[in-house]
Amino acid sequence: VPALRKGQYTFDGCSANGGHAFKRAYKDSYALVALNGGATFTGVPAGTYVDLVTGQSYTPSNGTITVNAPKTQGQLRVLVKGWTGGKVGVDGKFIYATSPVAHGGDVKFEDPGTTEYYTKDDVIGDPEVKFSPAGGSFKTETLSVTANLSETAVSGWYQIEGKSRVNVTKGAPANFTVGDGMQYGTSVKVSWGAKNAAGAEFNGTVTYKKVDPNATITVYVKAPTGCNMYAWGTNSAGAEVKPCGAWPGKALTETTNINGTDYYYHTFDDLESVNVIFNSDSGQTGDITGIDSDRFYEYDGNSTATEVEENVTPTLGAKMSPNGGEFVDNVNVTITAVAATSAWYKIGNGQQVSFSGSANFTLGNDMTVGQSVTVSWSVTDGTQTKTGSATFKKVEKPVEPEGITIYYDNSVTRWPSVILHHWPVSQSTWPGVDMTCIDTANNIWKYTVPTGTTGVVFNNGNGDQTNDVLNPIHNHLYKGTGNRGFTDLGVYEAGVDAIEADATDVTPVYYNLQGVRVDNPAAGLYIVRRGNKVAKEIIR
Repeated sequence: VPALRKGQYTFDGCSANGGHAFKRAYKDSYALVALNGGATFTGVPAGTYVDLVTGQSYTPSNGTITVNAPKTQGQLRVLVKGWTGGKVGVDGKFIYATSPVAHGGDVKFEDPGTTEYYTKDDVIGDPEVKFSPAGGSFKTETLSVTANLSETAVSGWYQIEGKSRVNVTKGAPANFTVGDGMQYGTSVKVSWGAKNAAGAEFNGTVTYKKVDPNATITVYVKAPTGCNMYAWGTNSAGAEVKPCGAWPGKALTETTNINGTDYYYHTFDDLESVNVIFNSDSGQTGDITGIDSDRFYEYDGNSTATEVEENVTPTLGAKMSPNGGEFVDNVNVTITAVAATSAWYKIGNGQQVSFSGSANFTLGNDMTVGQSVTVSWSVTDGTQTKTGSATFKKVEKPVEPEGITIYYDNSVTRWPSVILHHWPVSQSTWPGVDMTCIDTANNIWKYTVPTGTTGVVFNNGNGDQTNDVLNPIHNHLYKGTGNRGFTDLGVYEAGVDAIEADATDVTPVYYNLQGVRVDNPAAGLYIVRRGNKVAKEIIR
């Protein structure tokens, strides 16, 4: 059964009765699984489902199937859509239809062990061009990149910004280089397209940024396969950022060899210091905070990470703190020469100022709001010279918003209504307050919480919810991804001004109290959505 071998999991619409329940789907293969008891599944595609354990057939009613099973350890029910093979196996001591069956003999056996594992990397998704490395920062003069087609892609292409399109052939990796002639701090975008067997094309981009090796922080970790790095910090504009994405962060795949040891790594720029958590399916470390220079760690794949020492020759250059960015009123800057015998810096078109080791200066006192200034530097070790620069911009002090406006993308979770629980200022009572749908076409919802709110949870008021969203950011759009997951999509920018439709002019959409859409409602109580208005109504 393809769905059971490598289908995607979801716990949405799964209500276990004493144990655990989930759904798996792969292309047109679909399975419902209940462990240690029965379960109710909602939002089930139409069709006939056969339980491999009992041979019993099920047909969803309004998208719902309920399967009963004894609440015993090791009990199992597996309902497969379109299965024609009937019951698989015979009843035994642990897995059975109604009562356990003993077959006699010695139940002991030799376990040959598992030789093949299916992980999230085996999930086959949409066609794409896969890049290695897949975007990010690099601190070498140039960076070599390899492009391959994914399993479901039959043809594809990539195009470096400002250059011609290059075709990618199945089974033939394409190699290219970025960085030549680029200045520190600049980026280049690589666009791609990939077609599936039906001829549908999927598109995307990756971005590579060339950074000053002395103005970055690289975190190296020796770890088992399957390690993730979650990171957070404050950038030069004063905003809290998560450069490795939402929890659990970035799956580490790129390695480099340092003194004979292979390390996974990630390079951060535009951060004075960074905080990280290493994690895997087996556990996570505590917060590792205040990393302000290159660091090396060894992670056991569970809960322990130990810092290790590596002797690395410093690279000639200079580091400024902060390394450019926006500031209010004025900013104090420290510049430090690395592995240099002499160095100088220059503010705008001013005079060169020689320094040894470190130097400090202040910007902004003679600048107007909106004005920028570039600080250039040059260092030498007697045999080679390196130069660089950083740009600072004076800005107005931002106006503190009256409250924090939060947006929610309901296109994946597709709840009939979205409810927001927030805390600690004027904390709401669970499940919270109703959000307002401001864009029915894209299923975008909005609510403004009080200033000082440090956490929110999106939910449907009927058991489905996201994990805690800590320190929500004003005007950011959060997308629910199912199974309690969410993604911070950044500042919400509507394509057009959202127009609240008149509820009397909008076709109503009906849902039962379990959140399942009902196309032809009979008499009863329903949740009804008309445009951005949601209410419970009785049909008589």
